[in-house]
Amino acid sequence: MKLKSLILTLAGLLLAAGLGTATMTTAGAAPVAQPAAAPAATAAAYCKWGNLCVWWDVWNGPHCNWSGNFNDWNAYNCGNKVTSIHNNGAPAKYDAVALYWGPNHTGAWTCIPRGAKWNLRDETHVFNRVAGGNGAGFWENIDDNVRSHKWIEHC
Repeated sequence: MKLKSLILTLAGLLLAAGLGTATMTTAGAAPVAQPAAAPAATAAAYCKWGNLCVWWDVWNGPHCNWSGNFNDWNAYNCGNKVTSIHNNGAPAKYDAVALYWGPNHTGAWTCIPRGAKWNLRDETHVFNRVAGGNGAGFWENIDDNVRSHKWIEHC
C-alpha cells in the first residue's frame, strides 16, 4: 500500500471512530487526522506558522490549513463551509491572502492581511474586489462562500 493510501485509510478510520477531523496541512498534501475540536482559546495552536487556516465553525470543528495557493477548497471539504479564518502567514513578500468566491481564483475576492483572525459569524466581511471581469459573488458575505485562495503581496 502506498504511503498516501495508508495515510488516507488511517485518517478515515480515525474519522469513523470519532477521534479526529480531516485537515490539509500543506497545498496538495493528503488529509491528516487532527483533534476533533479547536476551542477558541487554543485555536491558534492548530494554525501552524506560515499557514492560512480555516474552520467550519467559530474556531472549532473541521478545519483545513494551507501553506501555499489552492485552487478548490472543495477538494478537502472546506469549500463554502468556512466560518473562521486565520492568516498566520510568515512575514514575506507574499503574506496577505486573496480569498475568492469561485474555484481557480475566479469571481469576486477579498483580502485577509497577515496576522488577521476573522470570525465570520460575528463580523461582516464581503467580497469587495473584482478582477478579470468576473464579478460573480461581488459584495456577498464571505461566511460559507470561499472556494479558493492565493498568497499575494499586500491587501
